Amino acid sequence: MSAEAPHSRGNGWEEVLTKEQEAVVHADAGEALSVIAGAGSGKTRVIVARARRLIDQGIYPVLLLSFSRAAADELRHRLGKSVKERKALPGESKFEVLTFHALGLRILRSCTTKVLSHKTGRSNGFSIFSFTEQRNIAQEVLRELGKEGSPASILKSILSSRIHPRSKTSAEVQGASHLYEKKLIESNAFDIEQLVLAAELILECESSVRTQWQNRFKGILVDEFQDVSQSNFNLLLQLCGATTSVTVVGDDDQSIYSFRGSVPEVFKLFEKEFRGPKNRLQLVENFRSQHHIVEAASVVISDAPNRLAKALKTSNPPGAKVKIVSCINADHEGQYLAQQIKHLHANMSIPYSQIAVLSRTRARSLEIRSRLEDVGVTT
Repeated sequence: MSAEAPHSRGNGWEEVLTKEQEAVVHADAGEALSVIAGAGSGKTRVIVARARRLIDQGIYPVLLLSFSRAAADELRHRLGKSVKERKALPGESKFEVLTFHALGLRILRSCTTKVLSHKTGRSNGFSIFSFTEQRNIAQEVLRELGKEGSPASILKSILSSRIHPRSKTSAEVQGASHLYEKKLIESNAFDIEQLVLAAELILECESSVRTQWQNRFKGILVDEFQDVSQSNFNLLLQLCGATTSVTVVGDDDQSIYSFRGSVPEVFKLFEKEFRGPKNRLQLVENFRSQHHIVEAASVVISDAPNRLAKALKTSNPPGAKVKIVSCINADHEGQYLAQQIKHLHANMSIPYSQIAVLSRTRARSLEIRSRLEDVGVTT
């Protein structure tokens, strides 16, 4: 069964919602709501239905925030189909779907040159530097500092020092960061990660800009909330006025971007800022995976530190049992995978094209592919 195909009930746009999904959609719009949505629980469907209900209640424009363009495009398409678009006010539609970076860019572009210059050193008409342009700036930084090394490496250190500002940073990286920022200002440019940081700073310090943006949206919904960084979270706080309806949806079990600045305890931070955990709901029914997979995943993740308690479940068939195999080293693992794949192909007539091997890194996947090809497995 698909993650987006729970049982039907009722009529109209609510007909595909389960009871636990309905509880989220119909939760009081006047209270901040956090939703812990397990894997395969129909999260996107619920976000779209919640946004649609806010609009039907006259709570619009609604802002939906996501982390990738692909996710934003999907939300935009699905909500657009659900909502028969009419203009709420001249020049405004009933909802907008943006990534955090796109929102930051919108905020910066809405500012006067005076505000931009005072807070960021830039003026209107600023550029957004690509990674190649960032790397070129990093190369200039290394040259001017008389240092050898990889531009990509020093750039990574500079960006990391922004993501983890409280971490101890070497004098060399501090100097490189200062010169890098100076060169961006001289070029009247931001890099992509600065868009959120600069927008957050302006909303925090400029009350007129903050009020303008708080008045712009009556409802805010955040997708994949477990991936929110501290700067993303601070930007969200600045956007929320006294009457803004705010809903965040995600799964702390799926938080994998701490290296990029995501905050594992962000749900607890949210509940601290927005009146406690009394308005926390859960989506725990998995419509995507078979029972043995859900059970195995629950066991593996159960001891994760600071995990929010949840009991995942599914009504799907048991399926094949999950086997855990411990290998001595990478070579042994490659040999085992090759043997198993050849067994599945020869004895169970499963085509190679229907067998998948997942690995943590691209480098490891290339090693495995090479090993498989060595023993005659088509990849």
